[in-house]
Amino acid sequence: MEIIKVGQVLGGRYRLEEVLGRGGFGEVWKATDLRLAPRLVAVKFIRESRLSADLTRRFQIEARALSMLNHPNIVSITDQGIEGKRQYFVMEFLVGDSLATWIDEHRARGAWPDSLRVFDIFDQIASAIQVAHEVTDPGPIVHRDLKPGNVFLVGSGSDDAYVKVVDFGLAQLGGRGHTPSGAVFGTPAYMAPEQALGNTAAICPATDVFSLAVILLEMLTLEMQSPAQAPWWLEVVRSSPRGIALDRVRPNLPVQIWETLLHALEMSPEKRFGNAGEFRAAVLEARRQGGPLVRLPVALARLDRLRLLELEVEACRRCRLSETRRRTAFGRGGVPSQLMFLGEAPGAEEDSTGVPFSGPAGQLLDRMVAAMGLSPDDVYLSNVIKCRPPANRFPTSDEVIACRAHWHEQVSLVAPKVLVTLGGVASKTVLETTKPIAELRGTWRSYNGIPTMATYHPAFLLRNPTAKKDAWADLKIVRDRLASEIAGETRDSHH
Repeated sequence: MEIIKVGQVLGGRYRLEEVLGRGGFGEVWKATDLRLAPRLVAVKFIRESRLSADLTRRFQIEARALSMLNHPNIVSITDQGIEGKRQYFVMEFLVGDSLATWIDEHRARGAWPDSLRVFDIFDQIASAIQVAHEVTDPGPIVHRDLKPGNVFLVGSGSDDAYVKVVDFGLAQLGGRGHTPSGAVFGTPAYMAPEQALGNTAAICPATDVFSLAVILLEMLTLEMQSPAQAPWWLEVVRSSPRGIALDRVRPNLPVQIWETLLHALEMSPEKRFGNAGEFRAAVLEARRQGGPLVRLPVALARLDRLRLLELEVEACRRCRLSETRRRTAFGRGGVPSQLMFLGEAPGAEEDSTGVPFSGPAGQLLDRMVAAMGLSPDDVYLSNVIKCRPPANRFPTSDEVIACRAHWHEQVSLVAPKVLVTLGGVASKTVLETTKPIAELRGTWRSYNGIPTMATYHPAFLLRNPTAKKDAWADLKIVRDRLASEIAGETRDSHH
């Protein structure tokens, strides 16, 4: 299979410039349209490591869906082609940020977005999905993966930024699904119950209505409502078909808005608004009737967001390890933490318990952490791979890539002052290098601005006790750096 690379020209027209992003099965490149230079475009491929008949069908579905939809709030497709054996399609190039980033920025600042702006963004999203739901040949197009990460705000830094809905890779065209019954694809926090439970026969435009309602509620409240420390819509999708009493977690919204949201969040799709157009009209009417919004405290903590991420990992099917694992092993420790350890992958014990570093190697690591003078609440332990490779083999490159977004976000949420990578696989992955661990250890490096130290994995130390002195030397350097970081923060707080 030919490797796609920078500078390559597709179809004699599109020169590839850089990778913009990688998803579960596709990758998107920034490219220059040489016929209309200097116009920029975005080119999407199936990732080489994920090429299969099923993913090729999904890719073709996305291209077909985008080609059928002509709406200012849906990213437009301008061309299609084949490079070697890899299909690609060309889209307009967007400059801005995702709605997820927009929400997170407001949440981090504790700054409420203007309610008129919230409803304007919602209306643009709903308008785009309404057009998809109104397709008659072959029938309604259901997005199936609506979430803030798949809504792009073009020119997001300005007041007149506008919406583009992207990533129709899970779309269902005309009621004809391409997902096996019982298989779950999408993002759990925003899924309708029928989708989360694998009932593909029940997926319909009302499935998108549920996701739209979750997005609107998150924008309105900047929090994920929790009846018992768990986001309530995740409780909905994981509970019995009867659902839960949503009234007990009612946010302080005008009654008309809340009742409209409740209708859109019914457990059964037949009880919701039938499509995005109906929901959009109902929200508009509720705004006309309702009173002003009352601002709630911004209350979504890192632990809530980590729990969302953990549930997303549990539902992940991005690589073959999901077929052999018993349980995912997400993380353990205090949040936020002074120090975070990232190892390679779960072993047999972790595969059984779902707790990283719960075997003999983890017990050794716990003793080393205690020797550093740190408590369990001061550290957070995880791996770059969340599922056990069979027979503890080394993870493959596609498995490492599939998990990257998970540990990357995990590190961001844990927000450690210092990061330690354990062993060759983790160190090479995080530091993006091919150097062996013996060359990497003992020297400070950086991951996203976080001081990072590579050292030997405790499992290696159990097999090679003579290397313990080198690992301990590394951890003493980490201990001193951590003390320096904390002392610096203390000095700054006194000025």
